[in-house]
Amino acid sequence: MKFSIFSRFLVSLYLFISFTQLLAAPIIGYEQGLEVRARKKGSPPPGPSQPSGPSRPSSPKPKMEANAENFVDWLETKGKQYSKICFYSGATGIMPVSTKMSTFQVRFGCESFGSLLAKAGISQSDTGRWKDALEWTATSRALADNARGKVVVILGQIWSPAGVWNLVELPVLKGAQSRGVITSIEKYTMVDSDGKLDGPVLL
Repeated sequence: MKFSIFSRFLVSLYLFISFTQLLAAPIIGYEQGLEVRARKKGSPPPGPSQPSGPSRPSSPKPKMEANAENFVDWLETKGKQYSKICFYSGATGIMPVSTKMSTFQVRFGCESFGSLLAKAGISQSDTGRWKDALEWTATSRALADNARGKVVVILGQIWSPAGVWNLVELPVLKGAQSRGVITSIEKYTMVDSDGKLDGPVLL
């Protein structure tokens, strides 16, 4: 009788252990499946966090055209003596203001971007590859930095608010005006193809 009870106890214990292992097997398999799927997707299996690798180096800064760099250098050195500057932008009809600047320079006794470019030994044709966001911005800012006293700007009846005059030169001039370096900014508008001017309007 005692032997029978002990045998039944052993059988029951064996069945309990087997049943427990059976229950545990799917859990282990499920965890292993997650690890396999994670590895296939390229993510590390669950565990301690991995240290991040070194950050990627930033893209190299765009380099200006050499003649634009030379012009900026010239403006910051030899060009400092030319402080009475006339600025210009836009066109009236099909006539760009730039085509009349030689006349306006005599009238106002000033230099302009084009005349200073020539004094620096750089041809207008050499600016063909310049970009607004790089070369034109840098050279126009250097030009505006040189201006002193009364400044004249001649605009066409059509001009772009997104151009370097409005976005680069004018803010630099207004900043200099607030410091007393610029005494006035006079705006003229070219109203016909002969170069007739309307103005001035103080900015």
